[in-house]
Amino acid sequence: MNFLKKIFGKKTNNSNNDYLVDRDVSWLKFNERVLEEANNKNNPLLERIRFLGISGNNLDEFQMVRFAGLNRLLLEKIPFETILKINNDEFLELLISRLKKIHKKQLLTWEILKKQLKKEKYYLHPYKDLKKKDRSWLKDYFLNEIQPLLTPISIFKNHPFPYIANKALVISVEIEKKNCL
Repeated sequence: MNFLKKIFGKKTNNSNNDYLVDRDVSWLKFNERVLEEANNKNNPLLERIRFLGISGNNLDEFQMVRFAGLNRLLLEKIPFETILKINNDEFLELLISRLKKIHKKQLLTWEILKKQLKKEKYYLHPYKDLKKKDRSWLKDYFLNEIQPLLTPISIFKNHPFPYIANKALVISVEIEKKNCL
């Protein structure tokens, strides 16, 4: 059976490429293997959670870098070659389908891992469900440990846009000057 047919359900037009895989497909296949480790019951629970986190980071990076680049090429009507020898729209649709499947599996894996965490007496609580003393401790922790690390950045119309690190947590606020007469 054609290797790519197994992956995408499509046979290539070039039988010499039966064992070649587009780098995008390879990246997603690798991420699926990482996700399999998150579901591997032979791995310790916290390691499984770490694998799920790695899978999430890999998927984020794929979407921000590779998928965004392919999408830009498509929007700018710049053709790109694929081993599957299908048009660029079809290739992106195949990637989107694969991304959705991986994301769905990540969500299901997280639900399973949360149940196992609870069995092992690790608890996850929404902030609204915390006791008053726990909220107080969190507020104190934020004010003393986290807030001092925050850096305000100004953005002005006639200045270059400031550097914002990839995956940085950013809160944006727009301030308008109002006539107070």
